[in-house]
Amino acid sequence: MIVTFRSKVLGNGRVSALAVLVMVGGLGACDSLLEVSLPGQMIEETVFTPVMAETTVLSAVAAVECGYSTFIPAGSGREDAWWRTSALYGGWAQYQEERASTTSVCVTGGSAGGWYMGFQSGRNLAERVYPALQGWSDTEVENRERLMAVAAAYAGIAYQVLGEVFCELAVDAGPLMSQEQVLKKSEQWLTTALNHLDSTGDFAFRNITPSMRQLTHLIRARVRLDLGTKYAPEGERATYLAGAAADAGMVQPGFIAYITRDGTPDSRRNTFYWNHSVNTHGSIAGPQIDRVTDQPAPFTGYRDLRIDAAGRAVVNGFPVVGTGTPDPRVPVSILEGHFGNDSQTQMYLQHKYESYGEDIPLARWAEAQLILAEIEGGQSAVDRINALRDVHQLPHFSSTDEAEIRDARSGLPRPEAGLATGALQ
Repeated sequence: MIVTFRSKVLGNGRVSALAVLVMVGGLGACDSLLEVSLPGQMIEETVFTPVMAETTVLSAVAAVECGYSTFIPAGSGREDAWWRTSALYGGWAQYQEERASTTSVCVTGGSAGGWYMGFQSGRNLAERVYPALQGWSDTEVENRERLMAVAAAYAGIAYQVLGEVFCELAVDAGPLMSQEQVLKKSEQWLTTALNHLDSTGDFAFRNITPSMRQLTHLIRARVRLDLGTKYAPEGERATYLAGAAADAGMVQPGFIAYITRDGTPDSRRNTFYWNHSVNTHGSIAGPQIDRVTDQPAPFTGYRDLRIDAAGRAVVNGFPVVGTGTPDPRVPVSILEGHFGNDSQTQMYLQHKYESYGEDIPLARWAEAQLILAEIEGGQSAVDRINALRDVHQLPHFSSTDEAEIRDARSGLPRPEAGLATGALQ
């Protein structure tokens, strides 16, 4: 069953009702879901007990999933993948010094944009249940070490997102941490999870992933790539890049892990579908016009994505209308005569998510290949790009120019070749 109840994690470390969806059951496939209301408050002594161990770990997972689902439309708006057409949906509250509970909690309605507390409450639960699990015995808690691996992995996932988004971050009323410190905290938790997986062996985790090990390696590859390309001191970067390549190399073809979604309750819905396709709070972005040249600006727009005969990514028919093979990875259609909530912006609909209950990819093999391509460069990167193209029967890319290879790896054409399509997998 699913249990939903409001939460506030207090600065003194006490929990006055957890901000979670509690998925009760084994570590196998999800059972049918039932929304249940719990009266009153649940104090720490009630929650952090052996009998509640699995429930608490799964609550942490559900909170991170809720934050992730809402973060995706907010983040894609900031990278100009979609344009907001309504003042009702936005993520401004996530960046305030004081985050009100009505604007930063996980989504509770079709106009909500809160994702910060999903990551923070999930991280808090995971970090607090982990030492409790250490103190209990295998007799007290079934699958104890597997639960420890999951808790550590999802603490690492939350830190990874928060570390990439915020220039500095405090958790649990602690000191401000730099991006380097937050990402290194993520790496520590992910390494802890992998250490447990060395003991337990790999396992499928509910309907989220067929391989907890591959999921953890891929998230750690993200973190190490961040540290190796930007955030770690110069003298440490080569080591992090080597580690990122090793992690990405552990991910097998066809691997995928999900942010699981359901039609109800609100916090389990696919938020991108809800806000884009149902409430029309945003339209898929088109090319931006360069005010100096009065031409479409390079690297903008997600409509009519194509790969031309030279393997270049083009968008919206630019530079030559109708050229190239349609790229099926970001399907978009125009809703003729229908405008967004502002009554001015023509609606272009995405068709990647077509229902409230459609799961959202969290990590997959294609991403691992792009990480390796970024690290390796040269012909190796070209070969990995083309392996991804082969999955979708798209034209191959060929170049010896590192700048062109970099742009192709990101899904971007060179400026003279047309417009960007974003980091396509």
